[in-house]
Amino acid sequence: MSKNRQRPFARGGLVYTLGRPRGPTLLLLLALACTEPASAPCIAGFSRADDGTCAYAGAEEGPTFEPDDSATPTETGEPPDSGDSAGDTADTADTAPAPGPKNVVVVVMDAGRWGLVDEATMPRLTSRIPEGVSVANMTNVAAWTRPTTAALMSGVRWDELGTGDFPEGMPDGVETLADRYHAAGYGTYLNSANAALWMKGYVHPFDAVSFPPQNAGLAEQAEMVRHFLELQAGPSFVWVQAMETHIPYGQVAASCVDDVVAAEAGCPIDVMSDPNGDASFGVDPFADLTPEQRKACGVAIESAQRCTATQLDGELDTFIESLGPETMVLVVSDHGEGWLDPQADHNWGTSQKLTRGFFLLLNSTMSPQVVPSASQVDVMPTLLRESGLPYADLGIEGVPLGDAPTHEASAWYCDFAGQMEVAVWEGDRQLLRRDVSGDSVAHYQLFDTEVDPEGDTDLYQREPPSATLIAAVDAKVERTRGLCMP
Repeated sequence: MSKNRQRPFARGGLVYTLGRPRGPTLLLLLALACTEPASAPCIAGFSRADDGTCAYAGAEEGPTFEPDDSATPTETGEPPDSGDSAGDTADTADTAPAPGPKNVVVVVMDAGRWGLVDEATMPRLTSRIPEGVSVANMTNVAAWTRPTTAALMSGVRWDELGTGDFPEGMPDGVETLADRYHAAGYGTYLNSANAALWMKGYVHPFDAVSFPPQNAGLAEQAEMVRHFLELQAGPSFVWVQAMETHIPYGQVAASCVDDVVAAEAGCPIDVMSDPNGDASFGVDPFADLTPEQRKACGVAIESAQRCTATQLDGELDTFIESLGPETMVLVVSDHGEGWLDPQADHNWGTSQKLTRGFFLLLNSTMSPQVVPSASQVDVMPTLLRESGLPYADLGIEGVPLGDAPTHEASAWYCDFAGQMEVAVWEGDRQLLRRDVSGDSVAHYQLFDTEVDPEGDTDLYQREPPSATLIAAVDAKVERTRGLCMP
């Protein structure tokens, strides 16, 4: 392999490095082409959890990427001279990317609630909205990271497929953005401060993967990304999962401590740590709080999140500026944050606080505009179209922004303990249906997302929803009930 070939590994292996990109390195080649992440050894800094996943073990530094120039085609399983570097033969029609941005970078604001992006909290990102393509009502398909990431990466929804390692891994048999960009000759890189993505289907499609500590800031992740991009001879597709807005849950930045402490008056929990404690998914750990205490704790959590969102805003702006106008950049959220709303908390339900997201696409071929509505399943076909890559053959429900929607906007939640909630949007109306095991009566709520964007005022008894909207919610419940309810 030529020395200047900067992408020495393909589907046959992933190369990891301990320490920062410029520090001493220890390379680990993980042959994952034919093995599942659940059975493969955990990368440095992670340990095997009881559920079989690789969980962050608290190492001072997480794994970062650096290519192994000594790797050979035999070691990595990569065929020689595939045509994706300047040192090899000329690109062929099969491997050369179609005309489009040289690089594509997706930045996910984990738990980036829609209302965070405003002039007070994230002024720099807000100022960029007129420069790109934004979505007025971006709907998240669920309220926690794994299913929303599956939708963003593949244009499909767990609940509608009902296949794969639900609810843990990417659904079986789906093609992802990384798959398609890789096939087009792009180098692909996942940098996630959220260890939840160390799962089957999320890491496999990428040529290289880094899991820095969950309290790593975007500035540190951006340095890793720039290092990766510098070492690529051809175009790259990069996915960055930033955790600064995933607050509090142990990630409050030191610069935000005073702000958080000042907001804790009347809150009996330590919002600097994980307020979930040992609570099971879907179980409210704050059930014993009085309404006044819950409100005080919610104020503290909101204060913490807004403080770190402002920090993220500066780091994100610097990162975008460094990538230059030739790089297409998507800034998007995966799910929201409830700030202790008893119907939302953190990723429990389909409230607008959790299922209304953020979307901003910069440096695309589309003229700056505000698209009225879209879903997370529309992200994959949009990026592929903007990169000049095929997408119509994928058979997914998502469509590129600007095309007529072929699917309903919906969200799905299950606590896997007998409670299920479904939401469907019709224009600016959101209808929720909640089903509880043992209760034969379905409970509905209706919200006007234009005048009540966070879903605080239930209109169901005063303004009955349309028969079409009720039918859509009921049909989705029947399609997906088997995944959740006994």
